[in-house]
Amino acid sequence: MAKQKSNTIRESIIDAAIEVFARTGFYKAKAAEIAGKADVAVGTIYNYFKNKDDILISIFNERIGELTKSVRTAIEKVEKPEEKLSIILDSTISVLEHDRKLAEVITIELRQSNKFFSSTAIASVTEFLDLITDVIREGQKKKVFRLDIDPRFVSLTILGTIENLLHVWVLGDKVPELKSKYDISLVQGAKNLKLLLTRGLH
Repeated sequence: MAKQKSNTIRESIIDAAIEVFARTGFYKAKAAEIAGKADVAVGTIYNYFKNKDDILISIFNERIGELTKSVRTAIEKVEKPEEKLSIILDSTISVLEHDRKLAEVITIELRQSNKFFSSTAIASVTEFLDLITDVIREGQKKKVFRLDIDPRFVSLTILGTIENLLHVWVLGDKVPELKSKYDISLVQGAKNLKLLLTRGLH
């Protein structure tokens, strides 16, 4: 019971931090704001997290970890590699499209942390990349995907494209000139990415 309550408090702090980071930015966010939103004392935050960087990295690890786990479970039920790839793209876009604040935090605010690249978050990124890479390799083995492209390059390209789609989507309302030229929905972006990956430009 105590553990369940502890997990609930921790989750409340993370949810509150996502909202505060998205609204005010990582650097300007105050622990008091997060505590107020989570309805806990400021000191309670430090029972669960070392500092703001720790909260930010935990947001990434836990949310991306949940996404990777759910996608892995979904593709285990599918045999065709091309369908697995489609599930990865659609699921990733869907999760972030339905949580714009989370999308903003992991695409913009996460870059503000100097500790991100030396943190455990890199393991979460690698796990997601490995998931894509394994699907591409499976497709090559089954002769569904071409053999002359490094699967690691494909996974990096997919991740980079998703990140840039999210970046434009999140910044669209704040940068009108960007939105006017690249106003593309996330669903449309995912569809175009799948076409590019499966059919190429020819």
